[in-house]
Amino acid sequence: MLYEVAASGEDKKRASGLAYTALLNSLVLGILGGAIGFVFSPLIAAAFRQPLMTGMVKLFCFALPLFVINKTALGILNAHRRMRLIAGVNVMRGGIILFYLVSVVIFKAGLITIPYGFIIAESAIAVLLLAACVRTHKLAAPSLQQSKRLISFGWKTSLAGIIGDINARLDILIIGIFWDVSIVGMYSVASAVAKGLWLIPGAVQRVTNPLIVQLYSSGEKEKLHRTMDVLLRLGTPLFIIIGLAIAVYIKPLIGLAYAGQSDMLGAAVPLYFLLPGAAIFSSIAMLGSAPSTSIGRPENALKLVSVVFGVNLLMNFTLVPFFAAAGAASATTISLLVALTYFSYLCKEYLDFAVPLTRLFLLFFVFCLLIVYVTAFESVVSHLILLVTGLIVIIVTLTTLGMVHKSDWNLIRSVVKSFTKPEKQPIV
Repeated sequence: MLYEVAASGEDKKRASGLAYTALLNSLVLGILGGAIGFVFSPLIAAAFRQPLMTGMVKLFCFALPLFVINKTALGILNAHRRMRLIAGVNVMRGGIILFYLVSVVIFKAGLITIPYGFIIAESAIAVLLLAACVRTHKLAAPSLQQSKRLISFGWKTSLAGIIGDINARLDILIIGIFWDVSIVGMYSVASAVAKGLWLIPGAVQRVTNPLIVQLYSSGEKEKLHRTMDVLLRLGTPLFIIIGLAIAVYIKPLIGLAYAGQSDMLGAAVPLYFLLPGAAIFSSIAMLGSAPSTSIGRPENALKLVSVVFGVNLLMNFTLVPFFAAAGAASATTISLLVALTYFSYLCKEYLDFAVPLTRLFLLFFVFCLLIVYVTAFESVVSHLILLVTGLIVIIVTLTTLGMVHKSDWNLIRSVVKSFTKPEKQPIV
């Protein structure tokens, strides 16, 4: 929807038809998916060896149309860069769920009631989002032709999303096959911390995706290239600095979070292997779907995630039996480097944009050396000194590679300014 609505440009009638066609598609597919899940809920619960899950799965299936409609509505509004509204919706969802979970704990309502919190939150959000969509687009009749186009586009991105979700949990699943639950627990902590880096690029992507669609559709090739270049050159050092800070302070933080469980300090080891890959991958995560759905080529996203999944699967089965959590972390980092390389190829092929791959790999290598430095001297040098010396190395590397330009700040200001203007758009 983000691509289709944003690519409609000034054709308000087409944009409105697409919006309401997508909402109707979402309702129908949500009801169909919910019904299938409802029928097979006992089998789903049995697969996880948790019969009590049956009731919870049925509740989630009942609410599935709401989830799907809300996701589509967010895509429509994101296409118009209604960022304040989208941010407000996310805060509202989190607030309602948090309030409900606290209430469950206080009144001892039981775990089986937790899904109701999500249903209440999605119901409230649905009212807000649908009202916003009606205000943004005049009512229009859904189109069968547009419906077919959206489904043809959507099944590829949906499949890519499914493979991506499986890939994100693949390392934990394979560790569970070869090692005991304690190793799984330590790795889960490391994985959660490393993937926390992706929260920032995920937020940035909500803004960059519609901007990339708009620039690509309007043929503003030079501005598109400059925007992508700035995000890659300035974003990557930011994530490396954050990753360095995590590497320096992770053991004290684990000690606070798991007081009295010294064995959990072992989670730092796989994290050291994960952080370089996570930091470098964050650089392209900001651009997200630039060479795929943002330019109307969802098949590219499917190709990318399939290649990464295949590499991750192969490397996990190769390394995990011998190196446990460290092997899984290494496999993930290798697959992320493959993702970066293939992403670079797609950008060159479909956007004529050259990702600074050599400089990114050099930064990756420098970050790996900094991780070795931290692990070698963390017991004899203060954390602050480790962090400061690491920052000095990063700054020297960036200067040597010429990754920061004076003109970058003017472009950043202009891009940020463009994000706020669409908030005042008239009704389509």
